[in-house]
Amino acid sequence: MRRWLSRHRVLAALGALLVGLIGLVVIAEVAFAAWIYADLPGPPRPALRPIANVGSPSASTCAACHPQFVNEWQGSAHANAAASSLFQSQFRQEKQFYLCLYCHQPLVEQRPDVIKGILWVFPSLLLWKHRTPNYQPELAREGVTCLGCHARGDSIAGPHRIESPVHPVTHDPDFASNALCRTCHHLDIHVGASVQRPVQDTFAEWEAYRAAGGDKQCVDCHMPWVGDRSLMPGSPPRPSRSHAVRGP
Repeated sequence: MRRWLSRHRVLAALGALLVGLIGLVVIAEVAFAAWIYADLPGPPRPALRPIANVGSPSASTCAACHPQFVNEWQGSAHANAAASSLFQSQFRQEKQFYLCLYCHQPLVEQRPDVIKGILWVFPSLLLWKHRTPNYQPELAREGVTCLGCHARGDSIAGPHRIESPVHPVTHDPDFASNALCRTCHHLDIHVGASVQRPVQDTFAEWEAYRAAGGDKQCVDCHMPWVGDRSLMPGSPPRPSRSHAVRGP
């Protein structure tokens, strides 16, 4: 009888130790997941608020008044940022890590889920996510669409303030600098990444170019001046940049 009790006490102690170890592993996993999520950048744009007289956030809406600009954009890498075979291939290779979509589909309304956190990391990623209430599937393939750069809260932003009867345009100084480009073209993270280099380091390359004596902004090469043209039919011509967003 004593031998039986001793054996069961040992088994009970081992069981308690095992439960304790599992508990420690769970706590460590959750803490590690929370640490990783806190270290990752958040989405570049908040959810859109209704913009007066604009309607759908699709580029096709913008094309009604700005056909030249949208036609240029349609042939750009920005327009193809989410649909290109190169991105889709790498996205699958990275096991569809949600962070990629923050730049390739910058509007909340382009992504089916809102990510609230990371719950688990190893052996596979478990996300805490909610369904996007105003998800618009037709936007998903538009990549870096017009409002990805030009939406600011409930208004349209640009390099100049314009009192338009359709929708006012507020001035944003980021359009005159590289700050707007930096939003997506600088992603220096290593926690949880499968590469030992910045995921996106274009902005740092530009900083090195400026340190070596360069004097140009990103848009000087990627969105060069194309002369005077009307922002919309009937408006006076004004200096304008190409929206084809030249790339390699």
